[in-house]
Amino acid sequence: MKSVRVAIALLLVVCLGIITFKSDYLIQLGLVSLNFGWMLSYLFPKVLVLTIASVLIAVVWPMIRLSGGYRFLIGFLILGLSAGGYLLVNIPYVEWGKTGTDMTDEMAGNPIESYLNLNHPGFDGVVCLALPSCSHCEVAVPKLALVKKRVPDLDVLVFVFTDDSSRVGSFQKNTGVENLPFVLAPDPANSSVLCQGSFPGFLYFKNGKVVHRWFNSEFGYAALDWVESGLQ
Repeated sequence: MKSVRVAIALLLVVCLGIITFKSDYLIQLGLVSLNFGWMLSYLFPKVLVLTIASVLIAVVWPMIRLSGGYRFLIGFLILGLSAGGYLLVNIPYVEWGKTGTDMTDEMAGNPIESYLNLNHPGFDGVVCLALPSCSHCEVAVPKLALVKKRVPDLDVLVFVFTDDSSRVGSFQKNTGVENLPFVLAPDPANSSVLCQGSFPGFLYFKNGKVVHRWFNSEFGYAALDWVESGLQ
């Protein structure tokens, strides 16, 4: 019986290692295959770590030949090492706010609004403001491609801030995204005011107006859930 418990304990430790080093894969699995929301997908591997660590404690508990206080200490140590190891490898980064800045009554008639109303009447969705040389932009755009895949009716568009139209195509190639439109930003100097020169920036366009804005550090899992819901 003891050998079985040891084998199960080793298997659980291996599972903890896999979850720790494959956390991003599990988040994507939650989003794509299990159709979780963004926040739930973000929490998915963390809940697995705590669950498996708790099972591991239950498995080794009968094998600990110590007094009650020390047994509890070892249990807390297993839980702490499991959670601590996960957080050490996967440094937590998530913005809990979702609404960004309300832009409904600000900067009416800006170049982005004018372009969308002229070229994409009825546009209802999210816009990314990106620079071709911005590595953070290259990481952000695939998330929007996944949003579009999950919610096909949601409009998504990428404005690229450059004077060289050839860089739009090269930037799109670098992102690996093919299912979103990439266009030159209209009047870049004035359009960049919308994100205050901080890239990438994210806007929600609804009823002919930019209604919300997020800077890169604000556009986290809660905001992505809200965007997918159409700001409901």
